[in-house]
Amino acid sequence: FSTMLKDHSVDIQWSFDRVMDELATTDSRYWFGNFNNDEDPNHQWDDPLWKQNVWQDYVWSQQSQRLEDHVSSFQSLLKQKYNDGNLKLWHPWPYASKHILNMDTDYSFVILDAELQRKLYYQYLEDLKNSKQQDKEALKQQAKLEMTLYLESIVNSSNSRPLPWDKLLSEYLSSDNKRYVANKNFQLLTLEDILLIYIELLNQYETKLSEQLHNVEELNYTKDRYARDQFKAWLRGELEPRLNINFNSTWNGDIYPQVKNDPKFLALIGRNGSSPLDLFYDRLHELITILKTKSSLIQDVLIERSIDVSKLNKKQLCDIIKEQNNIVAIGDVDELAEFIFSQPHLPQLEL
Repeated sequence: FSTMLKDHSVDIQWSFDRVMDELATTDSRYWFGNFNNDEDPNHQWDDPLWKQNVWQDYVWSQQSQRLEDHVSSFQSLLKQKYNDGNLKLWHPWPYASKHILNMDTDYSFVILDAELQRKLYYQYLEDLKNSKQQDKEALKQQAKLEMTLYLESIVNSSNSRPLPWDKLLSEYLSSDNKRYVANKNFQLLTLEDILLIYIELLNQYETKLSEQLHNVEELNYTKDRYARDQFKAWLRGELEPRLNINFNSTWNGDIYPQVKNDPKFLALIGRNGSSPLDLFYDRLHELITILKTKSSLIQDVLIERSIDVSKLNKKQLCDIIKEQNNIVAIGDVDELAEFIFSQPHLPQLEL
């Protein structure tokens, strides 16, 4: 039934009575709809009310399509007038409808309510403004990207440090710079935009330098620690040439002349952390601490035997010390004897 209405180009202005008068006698489809009783057991196609409802649905569909067509035609006309330069974004609807659209013959065929035309007009202008703003923003983002690359090349080409802002302005962001002037997108950026980009690049530059400094410090720390460990091992007598250090050794008189030209000493000069002199005194204090512990054990033995150490000579004291190897691990017996004789007034350390 709907196909029949379409085939006869039934206009939306037709009434249902006219449909009956003109089609009931000329098209058999008006009377014979669905002959399949299984699909249409109630014979709706033979019901005038059912046919009127189908006709009404058809009319509504045609009205909706016609409205869409007129809206599309009206929008196309607005676009044409804007592209021709006749319509401007600031034109109000009364002016546009009277002085621009009415002058076009196509406008007379636009059958739309005046209020709907006004709404469509302002909606078109709003969409056009948004589209232009989006295009402008996209172009500005592109300009920012190109400016970032431009400033990056300047920062990376600097031999020492990034240029100060005033020098950057005068040399690279002025009309005298051909590369800057050649890029028309740069004209979309304000000095504030460019300054913010440059600040971000400087922050990245600072972060990069901090990372590099951190890596250098880590490497230097490793080298510093290795140099200190090597010198400590040398002071303990673990490396060649062996150093002869005892409790009364001095830096200037005994040690420095032996180490001053050695790579293990030179590798430690100027590094962070303990100096060679500090490490020497650490080793000296370590030796004195060990000797004090051993001396205390030997003096306990002397007290038990009621022996006055001041009455002994060095050989006698050494013999007593050798007898006590089951109490204390004896290293240099002569050095321990000398240390005990120096007690209780151990001489102050000398350079």
